[in-house]
Amino acid sequence: MKKYIAIIMTIAILCLAAVGGALPAAADTPPVITVTSTEPLLIGGVVTTQFPASVAPIPSSASSTPSITSARGNATVLPAGATASNSSSITLTAAGTYSSVWAHEILVVVNSVVASLQQSEWLPYGQPYKLSAPPQDTQGGNVEYDFQKWDGGQTPFTADNTIIPFQPMTVTALYTRNFLLTIVTPDGITALGGGWYNAGTNVVLQTPKDVYTDTTQDARQDFSGWESIGATPVVLSSPSAAVTTIAVNGPYVLQAIITSSTWSRPPVRSVF
Repeated sequence: MKKYIAIIMTIAILCLAAVGGALPAAADTPPVITVTSTEPLLIGGVVTTQFPASVAPIPSSASSTPSITSARGNATVLPAGATASNSSSITLTAAGTYSSVWAHEILVVVNSVVASLQQSEWLPYGQPYKLSAPPQDTQGGNVEYDFQKWDGGQTPFTADNTIIPFQPMTVTALYTRNFLLTIVTPDGITALGGGWYNAGTNVVLQTPKDVYTDTTQDARQDFSGWESIGATPVVLSSPSAAVTTIAVNGPYVLQAIITSSTWSRPPVRSVF
């Protein structure tokens, strides 16, 4: 009987020793934190590329939090773990597995002479994106742009277009540029050639060489030349010709210079 009591006491002592040794060890074991990702992450200031990665817990009282961001330029990281989050920075204090969910994005640049269309934007990979260009854009009242086409996309010859970004791309809305040619003349004088023209168009200017201003034809107005009076100067090859040709390369304003003259009739002599 004494032998059995001794054996039981020995087992009890061993159990207490085992329990007493295990409790401190469990208290010293940090929580297990694992991070997985398909893209490089910046975790606690260190670039991490090998996953899954074990991360030491960061106390909630720490002055800084681990910044988890992309090492690439065409994706947005949305870390998620024990508690889902859409923040790019989380504090790893709780045990668990944290997996970063990535949205693949493509940089698309839109170019155009129309300022309202110019943009650069990250777009979801492989998802259709609609572009819309104004049919016409007028700048300053004397320069006009008419939509011509896009240089890419599914419907490039219409103002409303669709692109599907699979790789970084630049798409341009092409416009034809038109200029207003203004002709200024004195009252009663009509000149031909004014109006809207595509850039580079050759235009014939014409004004009467002389205009009589009374029924007796004793007074008239004579054309003496063309003068550039607009903010955009133009040089004429034949400025003194009543009929001349210019290339419209800007919003030109031309004035027809007219001088007045009077014809004095000789006195009437009486013959007896």
